[in-house]
Amino acid sequence: RFDGKVFLEKLRGKTIVIVGDSISFNQQESLTCLLHAAVASLGITYVKFQNTFIDEFQEYGVTIAEFYTRFLAQITTEKIGRVLKLHLINDYGNVWKDADVLIFNTGFWWDVNGNQKGWDFIQDGENNPIVRDMDRTLAFRKALTTWAKWVDSGVLNFAKTKVFYQGFYPDHYRPSEWGRPELKDCAKETEPMSGSTYPAGPPPRLSIVEQVLSSIKSPVQFLNVTTLSQLRKDGHPGRYSDAGNGFVDCTHWCLAGIPDTWSSIIFAYLTLDENMA
Repeated sequence: RFDGKVFLEKLRGKTIVIVGDSISFNQQESLTCLLHAAVASLGITYVKFQNTFIDEFQEYGVTIAEFYTRFLAQITTEKIGRVLKLHLINDYGNVWKDADVLIFNTGFWWDVNGNQKGWDFIQDGENNPIVRDMDRTLAFRKALTTWAKWVDSGVLNFAKTKVFYQGFYPDHYRPSEWGRPELKDCAKETEPMSGSTYPAGPPPRLSIVEQVLSSIKSPVQFLNVTTLSQLRKDGHPGRYSDAGNGFVDCTHWCLAGIPDTWSSIIFAYLTLDENMA
């Protein structure tokens, strides 16, 4: 079981960097809250620097940072607009490489359209044309492959740095997936699913994650939280989100809640790792 004091003692003086979107920020919030509950009397510093949210447990020298990036790939601002470069890793890769623990994720934003998607054009390869759009599943695979090549490029010191990839995060906007087609979304769900199988099966892109991770030669641990999260159709803010416009949030997760399970899995991996001492 998660033990905040054991976690902080084991990772004394180390830095954990969680790289991903707002659901990865959910992960950071969970981990920070669990640790704070264990050592509430100690000082904690919170800092926001550009796209990075940092919590520091000063007396242990433990830092937990979340770097917000939707795609892992680089977005450059050019005369024509924002260009998502599938062949380039995010510029902040030079910062990530110094962490003791790295936890990566990307997924949700690959299907967003309109101005909210975060880019205006897309490019796959420096010598290839810049286009307005492309098949998003293919784009996801290409960006994840770019990240995998970066992991294997020698930039990381695996004697120091432990690397994790957090599996595909599910949402619950389609109740027919769990046998409730009469519902509109997750708003009325108050119980997790029984059993250990999600009727709709895994998200299609989970297989892409598995394929890309299997191609990596470096030691990367796959935190496959997809199915256990799918079973928690009751775990979202739903109609209690703070959007104020009637929006039902079936993407993010309540705390305390399912992200605490993710944190417990990370705790188990790190505290059982003899090399983390």
